[in-house]
Amino acid sequence: MTEPTDATSPTTPVSAASPTTFGAARRLDESIAVSRPVAWLALVGVSALIAIAVIVALVVQVPKVATASATVVFSGGTMAATSPLAGSVQDVELVVGALVKKGDALMTVRGLDGTVQTVLAPDNGTVLSIPVNVGEVVAAGETVAEMSRWSSETTVSAIAFVSSDEAANFPVGSTVQVFLGNIVQTGTVARVSVVRFPLEAVAEVVGDESLAQTVYQRTNGSPLAVTISVDLGDQTQSADVPAGVAVPSGTAVGVRRVVSDPTLWSMVFGGGG
Repeated sequence: MTEPTDATSPTTPVSAASPTTFGAARRLDESIAVSRPVAWLALVGVSALIAIAVIVALVVQVPKVATASATVVFSGGTMAATSPLAGSVQDVELVVGALVKKGDALMTVRGLDGTVQTVLAPDNGTVLSIPVNVGEVVAAGETVAEMSRWSSETTVSAIAFVSSDEAANFPVGSTVQVFLGNIVQTGTVARVSVVRFPLEAVAEVVGDESLAQTVYQRTNGSPLAVTISVDLGDQTQSADVPAGVAVPSGTAVGVRRVVSDPTLWSMVFGGGG
């Protein structure tokens, strides 16, 4: 007689794992698989670069600069050196833009009788023009050199004609850089006009009708005058002439001012200077 098989008997064969069990194990292995170190290092590097870029955008400042063209104006007025006698111009000892002291030799003139006399600078100043050439015949008292006058009280200003929007970049009291020839001087905005300058007044300052027309067109016919007081720095002890400044009145110069230092972030997303 055959005995019934007990479900708990040691002879009962162990059932094989189902396909579902193998699938779940495989997915678990895949989910906990460890990535290769190279991939992690690349991810960390990219994250670090992004973090650095954000910090730079938030911290690094990019200067916002306002520029303008201006005209030099001296307070000392102008003067003329004249020939002491009639004759022909001999050696010319000066050039336009040169600084001279009172009594400096400017040129020599040979009279009709062979007498040679020297033309002297009537005062300290800067040479504006030399209307005669070597060999040219001049009359007694004729102007042979024009100069702007310097004294211990001489002031130099730079006048820039700008639009109303541009004028906001040059508030009274602000510090600017004035490019006088090949040197840079510090200047302070002394005043800003509240009414527009007529075309005739602009032409008188800049000394050129076509340039005045250009100013008018650029400012839409409403130019405002920004007057900048130029700091002359130390003056020479012997002549009271500012050392290194040899720019005649009426010369066009450049003016520059750092308006603000906004960050890259504020420039892109607003809120900068």
